[in-house]
Amino acid sequence: MTCVDKDTNYIVCPDRTCKLFWEKDCYIPCEFDCPKKTELKKVIRCTCGELIILSGNHSPLQRVDHKHSDNAVVSLFYRMSGKYKIVYQTEEIP
Repeated sequence: MTCVDKDTNYIVCPDRTCKLFWEKDCYIPCEFDCPKKTELKKVIRCTCGELIILSGNHSPLQRVDHKHSDNAVVSLFYRMSGKYKIVYQTEEIP
C-alpha cells in the first residue's frame, strides 16, 4: 500500500510548462494566480482514503464535507495545512 498523505493539498496543474508553482514569493503556490484556473484541480485525500477533487477556485479556507460509504459525513480542513505538491494528473497522487 502506498503512503497516504492526508495533510497535503495536491494541485493538478493543466500546464507542465508553467513555472508559477515554483516562484519563491508565492504565499500559496500558484493557487490564486493560475492563468488556467478553470482547468486546474485541487485534490485532497479523505481519512477514508478516497480522493476528493475540488475545483480550481476552491478556497484554502473553505471546509470540505465528504460523505463516506456508510453515509457518515465528515468535515475536512486539510486545505489549511499549507502543504502543497504539484502533480499533472491524479494518478501521480500517492
